[in-house]
Amino acid sequence: MDFLNMFKQRMAWVLLAAAMPAAGQAETVDGFSSPESVLAMGDQYLVANVGKKLDPTGKDGDGYISLVGPGAERKRDMFDGNVRLDAPKGMGIYQRVLYVADIDRLVGIDLETGIQVQELSFASKGVGFLNDVAISEAGTLYVSATDTGAIFQVNLNSGELVGQPLPIAPLPGPNGLYVDESRQRLIVASFGTDELPGELGVLSLETGEYRGIAGVNGLFDGVGLVDENTALVSDWGKFEPGAGELKTVDLRSGKVTVAHREASGPADFALLDDGRYVLPNMLDGTFTIGSLEP
Repeated sequence: MDFLNMFKQRMAWVLLAAAMPAAGQAETVDGFSSPESVLAMGDQYLVANVGKKLDPTGKDGDGYISLVGPGAERKRDMFDGNVRLDAPKGMGIYQRVLYVADIDRLVGIDLETGIQVQELSFASKGVGFLNDVAISEAGTLYVSATDTGAIFQVNLNSGELVGQPLPIAPLPGPNGLYVDESRQRLIVASFGTDELPGELGVLSLETGEYRGIAGVNGLFDGVGLVDENTALVSDWGKFEPGAGELKTVDLRSGKVTVAHREASGPADFALLDDGRYVLPNMLDGTFTIGSLEP
């Protein structure tokens, strides 16, 4: 399984294609640099930008986090260059600290001061593609390692951050994560590998049992829950501008319904309480705000 080579090879020719913004009635906001993840923070959004090169493993220091407010007002780099980020992806907040997955390390940034306060390296575990971050209310952080098929957990309340792999078999490129507090389960969207397609699955945090949703496959990236039986997942479809979709999936039957089409590299989205979604498009440097309501 060589996820990194697969990703880079496919991206090489995608970058030569002309990218088109997402179509439809949804609002599109442009001006980003390979936006991979969006995190809602009140009436603002944090946007993790991998960088102009769209190199998800390049330690080039050109990654940054944007702050977008009402009316699309924005601050390009909310930390003013004071925090080095190479290719930031998934994000989560716990006790006013923003945790960001950045290639082979987890970076903690104080939202009050804008200063990096924590760092946890996963390099010794052979990880080079940390991806999404999900944090429980009790302070357990989960982070996916897409290249090794692992999901790690980190106790944010301990004196020293330590990443421990969950006792599951390697998954086919785990990417998006969502903690369902009420049912103590982790919803996992996997991107796939050269050998296996991406899948949507559910991991019990009580028993450690994992089950894939039969017949639901794709190049899955971000994931969330619409209700207890319905997941929302982004699917790249192909490595082409306009080929991606946002889909709802019935976790019981596996029924798939397309909620948004013609996305360009749809990645880790934010799903809001009012049914709106904020979907980053990595291939054209935009994010799209739409609604699941008809």
